[in-house]
Amino acid sequence: KFPNHIHVLHDYVNEQLGLRETLRVSMEAMSSVQFERVLHPIFEEDELTLIIAGGALGLIAGLIQQGLETGSLKLPKFKEVVAFFKSLPRRIRSFSPIKSTQKLCTVMKGRLSSLLRRGGDKDDGDDPVDEEPQKQRIG
Repeated sequence: KFPNHIHVLHDYVNEQLGLRETLRVSMEAMSSVQFERVLHPIFEEDELTLIIAGGALGLIAGLIQQGLETGSLKLPKFKEVVAFFKSLPRRIRSFSPIKSTQKLCTVMKGRLSSLLRRGGDKDDGDDPVDEEPQKQRIG
């Protein structure tokens, strides 16, 4: 008969010891790193599921975007996928954020200077920047 009444005992002990308030104060005093260390084991068993679900949703979103942009879907061949995954370690080792940022700055500088040279009055379709149409004056 005792196990049937244990749920009442939990509530009583929690109230008498002030566990809710103690936990609240302790959690508020934690740094974000400490709080993450407390939460991580709780979600650890579902981590792989979350990663796989995120990958599947990302693939679906990418396919939808490809279909909207090109009007058709093209899935890579199995050999292309395998080759991509085999090349990842080499690509990760050779990745340089500084070089990538410098390259991006060079590209953006070139686009900006060509836009400024053009004066923004002619759209040849090369530039992905959408220019706001000029508003007509009424009056």
